[in-house]
Amino acid sequence: MGKKLFNITLGAVLMLIAFGIMAFFPVRTSFLTWIIVAVSALAFCFGYFRLGIAFNGPMGKAFLIAKKLVFSLSGIAMIVFGVYSLIKEDFNGKGLGLFTMNLIYGLAMQYYAFNKAMNYAVDGIKQSDEVSASIEELYNVFKDIDTPMGRPWIGKVVNVEDDCIIYGPTDKGSFLFGYYLFGTFTFGASPLTKMLADPEAAGAHIVYTQWDRDDFGNGQLYHLLSRMLPDFYISMFENFSKTGRAACDFADLFESKIPNVYVFDEIFALMHQKYNLLDMQGNPRYYLHGVFPFWTFRLEDVRDGCEIVKSKRIIWHILFPTYDIYMNDEKYGRMRWMFRLLRTKFRMKTKDGEVVVREMTATIGDQFGVYRNGALIGTISQKIGLTSLGMFVRDMIFDNFVIMVFDDKDLPLVTTLSVMLGSFKNHGMKKE
Repeated sequence: MGKKLFNITLGAVLMLIAFGIMAFFPVRTSFLTWIIVAVSALAFCFGYFRLGIAFNGPMGKAFLIAKKLVFSLSGIAMIVFGVYSLIKEDFNGKGLGLFTMNLIYGLAMQYYAFNKAMNYAVDGIKQSDEVSASIEELYNVFKDIDTPMGRPWIGKVVNVEDDCIIYGPTDKGSFLFGYYLFGTFTFGASPLTKMLADPEAAGAHIVYTQWDRDDFGNGQLYHLLSRMLPDFYISMFENFSKTGRAACDFADLFESKIPNVYVFDEIFALMHQKYNLLDMQGNPRYYLHGVFPFWTFRLEDVRDGCEIVKSKRIIWHILFPTYDIYMNDEKYGRMRWMFRLLRTKFRMKTKDGEVVVREMTATIGDQFGVYRNGALIGTISQKIGLTSLGMFVRDMIFDNFVIMVFDDKDLPLVTTLSVMLGSFKNHGMKKE
């Protein structure tokens, strides 16, 4: 009880600081403005988390409904107050600061109120009100169930005072963990083993994998697999809550499919766009090229020069960029941009099913997952070379990607989609 009261008190004080410090916004925007923004944002985030971990277990439907109402109404009140402050301060620097911060906090409260909105906006961490078992109950049910990250154990994670259900860590350091925040089951990924409070216990649960590697030989791959895993695990726990069935239907998700990795580099040309797709040994696999004004791209096999895939931008689709994909001279499908806030998303219906390209949020650089019928078939990650300043600048200017596929038969499609994304970013509509 004492720990809960402490977290509630500390959380409330931090939230008050977050809002109280905004009263010191200067009339004119200055360096002090940014200091206040930083302090307020940190206090708000830590205050929310501290309040949340005070309610460290399933709290029941009545509590969850009340939480949604309080968060949603509080968010609306913050936004209204922000608009009022902007008008009252006659649109000066102080009014603009108050409006901006209250708008951000108001929208955040809406995300906190509704899990679907939160799960849509943030990758790498998922929440569910449908999971109602305690951490101990989840562990007892799933302790003998194999998953891509091994079997679970109960342990401590830094900054989460109560027990968590933990999967991993892997031999490269990443692990998954679940706990309750404001009575809502929360499951996330972390790339840092040092976030585990008991290194000795963590060492006894290391999972040796082939897919969770950071470099694939050249230190330039920023893959997304660990950040995608919470989607699968939260569904597993939800399915148990609905049916009472404890099973992992994705146990062989990465074990039986070792990803193949390729580097996708743009070649400088004034009136053309040219790309080479190289394997990790530097051997060319495909050559891609497009002619100004970059509406049509062709992918050719370097071994025989045969055209395998053609991507053609449909010119009259101005507001919603659209690309026709042809494979071996036959139309494979039409890839359409879907309007979504916060992330880029494309969708295409084909004879093999629905293909979706979805941007991952809260990552360094542009990161995309490619799915067929809901199953992950590959990733497209912006290449960010950190070995030298020249390489870093080059990767920022050109459309350079690292591509990962689980089956090489999907490599031509994923490679073509990389060109489409580069064209979309630089020559079509910008990301929303």
